[in-house]
Amino acid sequence: MAIRKGIFKVRNTATGEKDEVMLKTTIEQVDDLDKLTGATANAAGVWGLAPAPAQGSQSLPLCGDATYKVLPVEGGGTGANTVTAAVQALLGSSAVGSSTKSIYYDGETLKACADSIGGGGIVAALLEQNGYVKFANGLILQWGLMSAAAQTITYPIAVSKIYSIIMTTKATLFRYAPWPSDITTRSFVAHSDVEPAWWMLIAKT
Repeated sequence: MAIRKGIFKVRNTATGEKDEVMLKTTIEQVDDLDKLTGATANAAGVWGLAPAPAQGSQSLPLCGDATYKVLPVEGGGTGANTVTAAVQALLGSSAVGSSTKSIYYDGETLKACADSIGGGGIVAALLEQNGYVKFANGLILQWGLMSAAAQTITYPIAVSKIYSIIMTTKATLFRYAPWPSDITTRSFVAHSDVEPAWWMLIAKT
C-alpha cells in the first residue's frame, strides 16, 4: 500500500521488517510499453497506453477502436456533434434549421415520424371559431359557424374525400334541422331556418 506518492512499504524477507521502497520507472521503460490496440469486428483489442488526443478533440470519448470520436448510434450515441445534426441523424429530416427556428420539420417529416410510432398524430391545427385539426394519417376535422338562412361555406382546407358533414343548432324550436347541400371537396351550402348553426366536416386531405 502506498504511504506517500511513489513510496510503498514492502516486507523485507530477511529481517521481517517493512521497508519503504520508491518505485522508479524510466522514460525508456515507458517508451517500451505497447500502445493501445483497438478492437475490430473480427478481433479483440489489446491493452496498452491510450493514444494522445488531437487538438480540438477534448470533448470526444475514447472508443473501443482506440480513436477519439463521436459515439455512433449503434454505440449508444447520437452520431453527431451538434444538436441539429443529431436530430437530423436520428429522425432523417431534410428540413432542419431556418432563419427563425433552429430546428423545424415539414409536414411530410412529421407524418413519417407519427407513422413510425403508430400514426394518427396531429400535424396541424387551427383552434378558432372556424378551424380544423389535421392528423398524420390524412384524417381532417373542420368546423365553423353559419349566420344566414342559406350560406356558402368554404372549408379552411380543401379535401380530397368527404366522409360526413354534421350540422346542429342551439335552438329548441325550429321547423327543420340544419342541412347541407351542393357538397364539394372545397365548399358546401349550409341551410338553417334558425341561425346561428354550427357545422363539422369529417374528411380526408
